[in-house]
Formats: sequence, C-alpha cells, structure tokens
Amino acid sequence: MKQKITNYLRKDFVRALLIAVSWQLIITACSLLIMGVLSAHTTPTAPFSPPTGFLFDYMTHWDGVWYNSILNGAYAEPLNSSPVFYPLFPLIIWLLGKATFGLLDPSVLSLLFNTACLTVAIYSLKKISEKVIPKINPWIAPLLFLLTPAAVFINFFYVEALLCALGFLAYNLALRRMWLWCCIILAFATSAKLAGLLFAGLCALEFAQAHNWNLKSIFKNPRWLYFAITPIGFIIYAIFLHFVHGDALAMFHDITPWEYNRFNPNFLHTIYISGRHVVHSVFMGGGFDYITFVSFLLPLVAIGVTVAASIYSFVRLKNIALGIFGLVAVVLFTLNDNIVSVHRYLLPVFVIYLALAHLSSHKKLRPLLLGLIYIGILIQMLVLTLFVVNIFAG
Repeated sequence: MKQKITNYLRKDFVRALLIAVSWQLIITACSLLIMGVLSAHTTPTAPFSPPTGFLFDYMTHWDGVWYNSILNGAYAEPLNSSPVFYPLFPLIIWLLGKATFGLLDPSVLSLLFNTACLTVAIYSLKKISEKVIPKINPWIAPLLFLLTPAAVFINFFYVEALLCALGFLAYNLALRRMWLWCCIILAFATSAKLAGLLFAGLCALEFAQAHNWNLKSIFKNPRWLYFAITPIGFIIYAIFLHFVHGDALAMFHDITPWEYNRFNPNFLHTIYISGRHVVHSVFMGGGFDYITFVSFLLPLVAIGVTVAASIYSFVRLKNIALGIFGLVAVVLFTLNDNIVSVHRYLLPVFVIYLALAHLSSHKKLRPLLLGLIYIGILIQMLVLTLFVVNIFAG
C-alpha cells in the first residue's frame, strides 16, 4: 500500500497538483493575514468595489470587479466597458455556479478553478522544460513561474490562471506534434484574452520550426490547416458583441475607463517615456510613489527581463520560435501607448522561466539567480499587499 502511494505521488500531474494547492494555500493565507492587519489602516484607490464583508472579498478587486459584473449580465448593458474582458473565464465561473446550485461564492469557485488551471500550467511547463532544456531539472522553470511577482494574480478573480493553463498546454501539445489538439486548445485561449492569439502565433512558429522553416515542407503537411481553428474563439466572441452591442470589435472600442489606452505603433517611444518618468521620479525630485513603482518601474523590469530571455533563447537555447514569442509579446503589450500592467501581461510568457532555468546550470551565475529569486519574492509580497488592501497593483 505504501509503495502504491509513493508511486502515485511520483506522477508528474499529482506533484503539480500538490504544488498548486500548496502555493494557493500559502498565498491565500498571506492575503487573509494582510487583510486582517492592514485593511483597516489603508485608504483604497478603488471606491467602486466596496467590501461586502465576505472573507475572500479581496479576490474581486480591480479587474475582478468587471468579471464579477459580467456574471450579473454586464455584457447586455448599454454604455458598458465589460466587452474589454473576454468571456471564457466568467462563462466557466457562471457554469460552475449553476453546477453547484449557487451554494459557493464566485470568488471561491474562481479559487478552486484557478487552482485546477495552475495545476495544468505547472504540469505543462514541466513537460515543456523537459523538451526545450532537457539537461536541466524540469521543475525549476515551474518554480520560477510561481515566484515571479505577477504570479499572485493567479490567486485572484482574474483570467491569468486560465490563460497560462491554455497557453502552456497548447505549446506542450505543439512540442509533441499533436497539432489538432493544440489548435483546439488555442481556439479556447483566443476567447479568454487577446494574448491567446499570441500563443497561436507561437505554436504556428513551432510548426514552422518543426519543418526547419522550409515553406515547401510546411505547406506539404496538411496539418497547417488546423491553425485556421485557432481564432474561432475570438470570432465567436466578436459575433456575440455584434448582436449585443452592435459592434463586433467592442473589445477594442469600449475603453472609456482606460482613456490612456490608444494605439501607438511607436512602442520604443512608449518604453522610453516610461523610463524617463522613472528617472525623473527617482533622481530629479519627481516623487517616487507606488504608482511609479507599479505602473512604470515594475513593468519596465519585466520588459527588460523578457527581452533578455528572448535573446538568450536565440543565442543559447537555439530556439527561434520562443525568441520571437518573447519579443512579439513585448511589442504587443506596449502598443497601447503605456506599460501599465505589463508585468501581469507578461506572466504567461514562459520563455522567461525557461531561460532563467537554463541559466541555473552555470554555477558562477547561480548567486545572481538566487538574488533575483529573493527580490522577486519580496516584490511578489508587495504586489500582493497592495492588491489585497485595494490599492492598484497592475
């Protein structure tokens, strides 16, 4: 009996589940502790989301408010900005609510669902690591993923856990040349968030890489047609918005609460302006506050790490697809003329964790990596604290 239990615990998916549950318990315990100690002494910056007294209220702060409103029919309301938030996550929470006869609060359902998604993400990232960096302990990349500052959003009423699960799983299937299942998963991802299209691009690049970038070889394989499936989730959502809002692209247009978002192809200028703001705040008396930290400095660091990891992928991992994936992600998430929340948007860009995991094989660089992990944990706790007490954290 003992041997059977031991063998069961050695299975990768079981280990991933145990890690996911343990991490969620730790983050939840820290959140409740922070809420109990600090919430009464802090002025929230989101008065539109008043507390109800429920234990897990903190999970539905900020974007969680929008997802919660979708559960209550916000898509059908006129002059509403909810179309910015894609439907798959709130639809699943709504279905879970119906399946449990409304006995569980949506925040509790999201915690359970996000834990399941985190399990899939950890398992998939472990399998990806085995393929991409086979000589490295495959559990290092998932560990780094959990210790990044933005990972705390996996605990909240947010879509991040779902996107990571779908994106990581799709690429894992691509590495195993299971193209049909890969594209089916990507179709769901494109109805979860716009970044789902980014993963579709990554898997298409992997398909090309699997054929040595030879166009004749690529199109000779009829499986390239499967990629026509990938935008279906986005298309169905657009059709829905056409009938409900009269605007199929309302997800791009209904951005009144975020008027600082506007298309600007000069993303380098956006990054430069953000960097100049930080320099002015730190060295020229501009006043370094939490907004500068959360909306400028932290996203800039995330951009720098992603660019470095992408270059590392080209040079050391010899993986062109992942390198392009990281660089395109940086461009995509800065085309809206600001870098607010980019540290959260880059959370699913797993080339970061693969590059850092590979870096751990260099003994001389391990102290640097450990230092980055330590700083990452401190910042993670700071981001968690800000979010729990309802102060903007990304």
